[in-house]
Amino acid sequence: MEVDEQQATKIITNIIIDHMENYDRVTIFKGRLFISDEQYKFDGIAVMTVGGPTVNVSLDDESTSRLRGNFDVDALLVELQKHIIDGNFRMSTQQKSDAP
Repeated sequence: MEVDEQQATKIITNIIIDHMENYDRVTIFKGRLFISDEQYKFDGIAVMTVGGPTVNVSLDDESTSRLRGNFDVDALLVELQKHIIDGNFRMSTQQKSDAP
């Protein structure tokens, strides 16, 4: 069963940012997306612009392979980006770092 963008909102159960590095207006981060009890790793970048933040995320190859066939991966990525822009995520207990 493939899930479309509208259904993707209900599929994502948790988002955790494990690591982030700040470079002036750019933040690079790594995290995990949870669907039920399964976790999928992703990398992302957020850029602060005049109109607000722009966020782009990508799943690692293993996560993409595991999701493909069961979910619309592009719809999940769009929903993940929306969650991050809206601040709907948790920071892990790992320490974030500010780049020099």
